[in-house]
Formats: sequence, structure tokens, C-alpha cells
Amino acid sequence: MDADQIRLGETGFEELLRWLQETGEPQTLEALTYQYLVILRQKVFQEEMANE
Repeated sequence: MDADQIRLGETGFEELLRWLQETGEPQTLEALTYQYLVILRQKVFQEEMANE
């Protein structure tokens, strides 16, 4: 991978923290991982839609 092609963007970490606070209870690592992937997927789709 070329270093000039690397782009830093939003990590979605804030959304994950917000989701965790909204649940109001501890979550398993599997649940956190799944929710984080959902958040990242939404961000990718939003970016693709914005670029069209």
C-alpha cells in the first residue's frame, strides 16, 4: 500500500461510545465489535453516497 493513498477519516468511536451509554449496561466484546462494524459500514455507505 502506498502511503500517499492512506486517508484518515472518522473512526466512529464517538458513535460507539454513545451507543454503549444508551444501552445502559455492560456489553460483551462480541456485541461491541458487531455494533462498531455496523457503525463503520454506515460511514462507508454515507461516504460513497456523498461521492456519487
